[in-house]
Amino acid sequence: MVLDQVAQRARVVVVARAAFQRECLSPEDLDLLDVGAVPDGVEDGAGQPPAYSAYARWTLMHSGAVESEEQLKPLIMDTTRGDPPAMSTVVLQLFVALGAIIGGAHIFVEQVLHVADTLGLEPLIVSLVLVPFATELPEKANSFFWIRDGKDSLALGNITGAMVFQSTLPVAIGLSFTDWELDKYSILAGCLALVGGLVAIVTLQSRRRFSGRAIVLWVLLYAAFVAYVVATA
Repeated sequence: MVLDQVAQRARVVVVARAAFQRECLSPEDLDLLDVGAVPDGVEDGAGQPPAYSAYARWTLMHSGAVESEEQLKPLIMDTTRGDPPAMSTVVLQLFVALGAIIGGAHIFVEQVLHVADTLGLEPLIVSLVLVPFATELPEKANSFFWIRDGKDSLALGNITGAMVFQSTLPVAIGLSFTDWELDKYSILAGCLALVGGLVAIVTLQSRRRFSGRAIVLWVLLYAAFVAYVVATA
């Protein structure tokens, strides 16, 4: 059962999710923070890639039955829709898509800095509030469409896998190449993320599904964080 697998994966996600909000930090933001640095033994980020590797290996070994094959939609850049696309077309569309993602991320970061400057707030504060909408909503949209099509394995795997990836490899880069320091907003975001992950584990273990109460609690956790930021920024 997919939910059984997700409940076990969530034990990894609970810890990983706490670091997710940190990846928006930039060297300029770090100069503004006032809480002690993470211990030197962690700053090299050496433990993050092996942790992701272990998660990926565990997932592949315990992923359950393979779903039936499905006909893929034609590539956007494939002009010959009646036969398999050439490898050159596949590679071209891949790099175009990566370029669009990187370019869009650069534009988004610049606009976040502009909004922070306009509002007179620190970029970190604006990032913690707005960045999740840009990074998480598209993934949730994919999962929504997969759930609608009955592909719950893809939907839940997309969410849990993305959270673990974002909480390990990007964090390893941050730990290795920046002065990794956290202010009160970052620490609060991490603590609330841990609480939200704990709610997910308890709900899945007891009800085998996400209840309405759990969803409401997650919304309240995010609302509490936004309210605290607005009240203290």
